Amino acid sequence: MIKQSHRLFQRPSLRHGGQGRPSPSWLVLSLLLLAPTQLSWGQGGVQMGLGVVAPTSDETIIDFNLSRSSRRDRRPRISPDGQWIVFESERDGNREVYIMASDGTGQRRLTYHQAADGTPSMSPDGQSVLFQSNRIQEYGGDRRHDLWLMDLETSRPPRQLTDDRADDAFGSFSPDGRWIVFSSGRNGNVDLYRLKVEDGTLEQLTEHPAHDLWPMYSPDGKHIVFSSKREEQDDLYSIPAEGGEARRLTSEAGNNFVPSFFPDSERLIFVSTRDGFNRLYKMVLDSGETIALDPPPSGRVTEPQISPDGSFLVFVSDGDDQQEIYRRSLLPVGRPEIILE
Repeated sequence: MIKQSHRLFQRPSLRHGGQGRPSPSWLVLSLLLLAPTQLSWGQGGVQMGLGVVAPTSDETIIDFNLSRSSRRDRRPRISPDGQWIVFESERDGNREVYIMASDGTGQRRLTYHQAADGTPSMSPDGQSVLFQSNRIQEYGGDRRHDLWLMDLETSRPPRQLTDDRADDAFGSFSPDGRWIVFSSGRNGNVDLYRLKVEDGTLEQLTEHPAHDLWPMYSPDGKHIVFSSKREEQDDLYSIPAEGGEARRLTSEAGNNFVPSFFPDSERLIFVSTRDGFNRLYKMVLDSGETIALDPPPSGRVTEPQISPDGSFLVFVSDGDDQQEIYRRSLLPVGRPEIILE
């Protein structure tokens, strides 16, 4: 754990300049890294789609193109019971948070705000959704991203969890729901922090000139894996959940990012560009053994997440420059089902 521990629920000065305000481009650049080759983040860019596939018995990815549309559905995250998926979408003209059943039914919009709401994650008890939003506008017109928490059981407005002049992004719950790990530029560089949900206590976990992004707890709660460009490329690193020395997990040429754990906490799936395009890889953490998973027909995927029971995988695909939606059963030869029309 790095040097500081304090409470978040006090609004800092909104004066411009000084420390705690890294380049505003870090969040945009980190999101661009997730995009398949030639993807444009802005208007007119490739339209992303939310896809679901399930590994076969040997965990080789096999998927089939099921549907195409012009919607932008991204950042899928699966509920702890595997029954729901939260995601962000621009289908109604603004970036908002949505939820649907894991079979694609019951699609429902959760946020209604003129700001950009996205990158959701569900709490371990399934009752709340964490998301980031740039709802707060500072003096001078600048907007920054903060973390917000929505209660799915009530109609109460979302509760703001972080309040800093810098961006707070990529939040993810610990398995016991007591902590939220996230990336923040509040000290002039983008490091990892963890927030205690109960009382807002904040602890800095990493301190490095590189940007530490996309943190994810292991299911056993012992480690946090994240992506960082500490060497010549973006690689995956692991630290103890309480902070500590970072261990480099990947070193092959190409960027490596967006990790997701298998339920045993001993293996993970991540995205790598080592083959010249975004592709999914599986790694055994102890040995470092890494194998490529079969790419989808488009050959370009990002943002994977494994279901809590390890029975299926969700990811984002831009096949044929349109949305592609997939679902495959655990059977070695299954039939895909449309989950998002």
